[in-house]
Amino acid sequence: MVAELSCEQLKQWMDQQVDHILVDVRTDEERAFACIEPSIHLTSAEDVETLLNQPDGRPVVFYCHHGIRSFSAASWFVQRGLKRAYNLTGGIDTWSQRIDPNIPVY
Repeated sequence: MVAELSCEQLKQWMDQQVDHILVDVRTDEERAFACIEPSIHLTSAEDVETLLNQPDGRPVVFYCHHGIRSFSAASWFVQRGLKRAYNLTGGIDTWSQRIDPNIPVY
């Protein structure tokens, strides 16, 4: 099951240095325009293998523009055995509005 994670919760994790992986599932063009750092860009089969082989306890948070593609990606990973998958509710759009207004809205 994919859990939802609010932007405020993710910011709290970052501030408290909670060990997690933030995964951007958007296109190269979207990422070049705006991104949340630190994050990895899911672009290759090697990235997929790395995520699937994470220790059980390490949460993986997926994000996209509004949270639809990232929910699909997180679901795909859960079906393949990823234990702690989260979808960033509202995606980078909500992050830009609530957490970091320096990230452009598109």
